[in-house]
Amino acid sequence: MAGSNFVAFRVDDDLAEAIANAVAESGMSKTDWLTEAIVYRLGIDTPENRLNTIADRLENVTALISSSLSVSNEERKQPEPRREVLTKQLTQSHAPTKKSPQKRTGELSEAEKVIIELEDTHQGKSNINQLISDHLNGLCLLTVTGKEWDALKVRDTKSRMKKRGNL
Repeated sequence: MAGSNFVAFRVDDDLAEAIANAVAESGMSKTDWLTEAIVYRLGIDTPENRLNTIADRLENVTALISSSLSVSNEERKQPEPRREVLTKQLTQSHAPTKKSPQKRTGELSEAEKVIIELEDTHQGKSNINQLISDHLNGLCLLTVTGKEWDALKVRDTKSRMKKRGNL
């Protein structure tokens, strides 16, 4: 706003009380509350109104995207693009498929067994955690959370195994 003008008007006692209550609930000053109400009623475009409009639009787009992602290719009856078909064929025939994530049970997981075996055979090497993570990824074993292994995840798993007395 370029300048400030003083505007005064009279209202009924009931309306004055309703305004005072609304101002108290909002935590705004009376001037700010009345200005916002007048701007809204007049439909004047403000940066805050534009941000609210954009936020509403983004929420709508997000809802549309999430609902469209829940619909599979079969339900949409759309053919797969040629590139994706070729990629699927190559990965199925030449690369091992990823296993499901390791489940947390009382027993040692396959990954933990591999960690114990490699820890025994490569004891004393400085980059042993990286070697173990590379080997686990080569075997297509995933972490409990379904992610690929790295040296930090191996270190954390070894630490948990030591606490349980498994390593």
